[in-house]
Amino acid sequence: MRTARMSSKGQVAIPAALREAIDLRPGSEVSFELAGGAILLRPVPRFKAVTPEEGYGCIPHKGRPVSEAAIRRAARAAAAAKWRRRSERR
Repeated sequence: MRTARMSSKGQVAIPAALREAIDLRPGSEVSFELAGGAILLRPVPRFKAVTPEEGYGCIPHKGRPVSEAAIRRAARAAAAAKWRRRSERR
């Protein structure tokens, strides 16, 4: 258990190991909750989780629509290129 002393302003320093464990950085938002006589501190997610349906259309595309077959071909080509690059390093 780690301990810290509260300042006259009610501030408490969170030990570095704990900040690193939950990826807290300067400017990170945290939420506080009272839980059975203890204070629970949680990081607020940087980005709201969205479903594919909610995210659809948020990235504008200019030009002709791309077919699913073309997307699959491009994905396969990218995967093959990545595989070749990794194989060359060995």
